[in-house]
Amino acid sequence: MVALTRHSNWHQLGSRWRSRHGRDDRSRPVAAVHEGPVLGRVNSGMTTNRRSYVRLTTRALLGVIAVAVVYVAVQSFNVGGMFGAASVEGVPAPVARLAWRFRLLHPRPDGVYAGETLERNYAHSFFDGFACGPSCGTSGGSTLQTDAYMAGVSYRTDHPRDVDNIMSGFGYRRLVVEGVWSIAMEKSLFAPNDQSGQAWWLEFFGNPDVIWPPQTPGASTQRSGDFLVRVTGYLSPEGHYGHGGRETRQVLAVAIAERRN
Repeated sequence: MVALTRHSNWHQLGSRWRSRHGRDDRSRPVAAVHEGPVLGRVNSGMTTNRRSYVRLTTRALLGVIAVAVVYVAVQSFNVGGMFGAASVEGVPAPVARLAWRFRLLHPRPDGVYAGETLERNYAHSFFDGFACGPSCGTSGGSTLQTDAYMAGVSYRTDHPRDVDNIMSGFGYRRLVVEGVWSIAMEKSLFAPNDQSGQAWWLEFFGNPDVIWPPQTPGASTQRSGDFLVRVTGYLSPEGHYGHGGRETRQVLAVAIAERRN
């Protein structure tokens, strides 16, 4: 009994010693028990940081993708064609693409007339700037009108070889024709020799090469009368032109030369 008691006491003392010094052969290390909560907190913090990093990385990547998509859409005219912008009837493809780009940048623009699409409104102002040419300055009006007008001026300056294509897209055809130009107050009618009974409203296509000036040297007002001239320019499709919109066609003169009988 004494031996068993002593053995039991020594066993208890050995267990206490092992517990105090972090060793217990019958279970996991005591240190691991004490370090468990600490490691749990560390692991939890690492998991939280990892999740935050993933979220930030994902947001940054989505932002870069969004910026890239907008940049490509705005800069590439071909993107507009992919969405049908190049198929607007009566509007040249480059102008339709510019209108599509404007729509992308201005989802709710002002200056769109009721009953007409944004593309057609844009095309009207674009044509005014394009016909006026590089000599024209800025134009007042709505955001759409100003943007389209200045786009027309710039396009004619930057793409001089594309003038015929743009005019053709608007329904104009290039021609050289002789006839009588009648000039008076609020009147500028051109009667072509080979079109009996017709008269077209005549305007300048920007600053034309007017070989024969329609103004008497030294005079302060424009010369009036009927003059035989040769006109190089663009003939419009049928519509309403001139003062009061009474004429069915107009010719935009690139060059005018006086003809002698």
